[in-house]
Amino acid sequence: MNSISWEQLVIREPRLEQLRCRARSAAGGDAREWSILKRDMDRLVGWDSNRSDELASAEARDVAYRHILAAFERRVKTALGRSR
Repeated sequence: MNSISWEQLVIREPRLEQLRCRARSAAGGDAREWSILKRDMDRLVGWDSNRSDELASAEARDVAYRHILAAFERRVKTALGRSR
């Protein structure tokens, strides 16, 4: 599979953008919230998604994981006053 971008993932699975928005506004930013976000992401992309297209690939999951984690961590760092 050719390299897939976040934008291409969102075109194929728009709920990923909704999930990223949830990650940005995650209340508390704790491990439980991250666990819920990750579980929901795994239902949309990667091996556990029950998809048969390129969104079932490890690469698609890695791209989604990086973007959603970055949004979640940004929220946590902002809450801690480390970044804006």
